[in-house]
Amino acid sequence: MNNVEELAVLTALKKMCDKRIKELRTDTDAAMLDAFNSDRTTERGIFLNGQRVGSQKVQTTTPGFTIIDERAFIGFAVDNGLDMLYQLKPSKDWAAYIELGADDEPYFQGTDAVVPGAAWEPARAKCVQVLKCEPEAVAAALHIQLNEGSLVAGLLGGVDND
Repeated sequence: MNNVEELAVLTALKKMCDKRIKELRTDTDAAMLDAFNSDRTTERGIFLNGQRVGSQKVQTTTPGFTIIDERAFIGFAVDNGLDMLYQLKPSKDWAAYIELGADDEPYFQGTDAVVPGAAWEPARAKCVQVLKCEPEAVAAALHIQLNEGSLVAGLLGGVDND
């Protein structure tokens, strides 16, 4: 097979693979997001024939406090002599001074004062990624199922029979 013929074969295979990957990602991403939403699972291993070849991981936002009512928050800061709080950049810097209480209420750091206008924002899923899944690892895991010299084995970089 010359280079142009090989390019044609690989291009056709890529189109077929891309279509199937899209279908699979829809299902597997949904399952991973369901797991995250039910028990906060963020990563699962991907195994072929008992060998780990990669992982599926949920990328999340950073959990923390957000200011949902700036006026109430600034009023709290002024009423309590915390002038430095309303001079900080909203939300991000303010959150450093707030602690989550056992009752899930926001408290001003080191006090028992509930902070009005602040709320806890748990981590939210942004996307699901498939990590690793390198051709060598997949080929090694499929070793028993691949024939030497097969097109699939060749595409995966060959099979090491050592």
